[in-house]
Amino acid sequence: MQFETRYTYDFVKRFLPSESRRILEVGCGVGELAARLFKDGYAVVAIDSDETFYFKPEVGQFLASPADETPSPPCDAQPEEIDIAVAVERIETATTLQIRRIKNKWAGLRSFVADKNLVVGYDPVVENFFWLAGQGGYGIQTGAAAGRLATSLALGKGLPSDIAELGVAEAALSPARFTQR
Repeated sequence: MQFETRYTYDFVKRFLPSESRRILEVGCGVGELAARLFKDGYAVVAIDSDETFYFKPEVGQFLASPADETPSPPCDAQPEEIDIAVAVERIETATTLQIRRIKNKWAGLRSFVADKNLVVGYDPVVENFFWLAGQGGYGIQTGAAAGRLATSLALGKGLPSDIAELGVAEAALSPARFTQR
């Protein structure tokens, strides 16, 4: 283990609350720290700081994505062999992992808006139409909080206090931000 990784590992182990079993490592570098923490039994999600891939342990294996934003019309999305190869190359280049085989592969459609934020709230034009879109590649990570947020807004209760305390503003998520002024 490299000195920097050993130092960071010791720091994390020293200050991480004992009940914590889940870790998000953003800017995972070569993935050495994430791999070590995974071996220690932590559920680790490691994201490349350039967002050119992400991977996380999943039932003794890894779930990985090239984090691509390829435009596509609505369809039954299927993985392209080149995208799988790109994901493998990116992960192997940035980490110490060596991917020997692909057990399963899948693809999904991701929705984005220009500012890359979620779209959550009632449509300003179409009565009673509520939006929850724009999760991009973060639907799994944001799903629980986005669901709570959408429920609260749909019921007219405003932002949940814990989400508001993070600096989230209802106007920044509202579909009204896209209407012509």
